[in-house]
Amino acid sequence: MQIALVASLVSPVVEREANGPHRVIADIARGLAARGHRTTVYAAAGSRVAGIDLREIAVPPGVASARLIPGRPQHEE
Repeated sequence: MQIALVASLVSPVVEREANGPHRVIADIARGLAARGHRTTVYAAAGSRVAGIDLREIAVPPGVASARLIPGRPQHEE
């Protein structure tokens, strides 16, 4: 089976920094590949995770500022 997973494009998936949703995507991709599925992860440019077929998506500058952080003002003045 051929499977595509799409990571959040707000920030790159980097193995040593992967946590939360990025960690889940990397773990799922590895597990599916280990079971013989052709698995591709589409992620923001700059993503690097060993053992995963990554396709980088160019993300416009400033996208990271779209993140919502609970408890913080959403617009910096």
